[in-house]
Amino acid sequence: FSNPEFDPAEINLLRSELLAESRAIQQDAPRLVSRVALREFYSGTTAQSAPEGEVSGLARLSAADVRRFYSEHYGISNFVLAMVSPLDEAVVRAKLAQLLGSVPDVASQPLRLPAPVATGVSAVVVSDSAALDVPFQLLLPGVAAGDAERIGLEVANRVFGVGPDSRLAQFAPNLNGWLTWATSGFAQLVPTSGGAGPYSVTGSAAPRYISDVVPATVDLFRWFVDGGPSDHEFLQARDETLAAAPALTSSPAGRRDERLDSLLSGRPLLDVPGWQSELSRWSAKTVSASMKSRLFLHPVVLVVLGDPAQLVPMLQSIPGMGSVRVIPR
Repeated sequence: FSNPEFDPAEINLLRSELLAESRAIQQDAPRLVSRVALREFYSGTTAQSAPEGEVSGLARLSAADVRRFYSEHYGISNFVLAMVSPLDEAVVRAKLAQLLGSVPDVASQPLRLPAPVATGVSAVVVSDSAALDVPFQLLLPGVAAGDAERIGLEVANRVFGVGPDSRLAQFAPNLNGWLTWATSGFAQLVPTSGGAGPYSVTGSAAPRYISDVVPATVDLFRWFVDGGPSDHEFLQARDETLAAAPALTSSPAGRRDERLDSLLSGRPLLDVPGWQSELSRWSAKTVSASMKSRLFLHPVVLVVLGDPAQLVPMLQSIPGMGSVRVIPR
């Protein structure tokens, strides 16, 4: 930590490996769609770049670049170290102080996701006329992990797009079983440590059904935000959330991860009674009110990979759609 070598030969080897991985993502259609969606949603900001790195940046990376980045960011004030130990806390702290005493400090630079720069409703088609499956991703502004209403919104999201009883799963068979798969969530693309990340709906369908899938998915989400969950849906989602709570802290590693996530994201650290208390303050009515006030279909970015001849007219027909662009795969 205090004096890394960053051997140029080692950096070159690692860069080659990362470039190969990045190019492989181009062949992974769902991941490629997610990359494009982030780039459109946060265009011109640091958040537009894929977490794995962009080919253009990796290609020009040098050992000097790595050393400079290291000297600017790697310091005690930026370290978060989480562990589970049978030793007394004072003993652990003393050992860590001795171990890390030679690590220099830097100016702490906490990072937060910027606000989306997208405006209105826009769509991008990633051109691939030979695609056997057509993935899509819809992005809109979400809420921060530590937001006071996040848990209620997570329960609502379980109703909409998580599991076999969700609206998405139940609605698909009514359209001839067109939906290969689909899910929704606040942390699908970016598990945030600060700021509000995007809410996303992601899925895939066969090309012959995609013209039904995307408009129906958008409509289904609009209807859900407008009407909210029924009492039965809410109670079922609340009970499922509460039933899953003990597993989060049932092991030492689980308790460590929960504490670490709470520290980084600002969300409350809850034990089972805490989950019971938090969930008890929500109802189908209050969850619906929260959705209407916190989830909006402006801005929205919709990215679909497939045949432009089929997808462009379909996207242009969606009510409120603004621009529709086609980019090469």
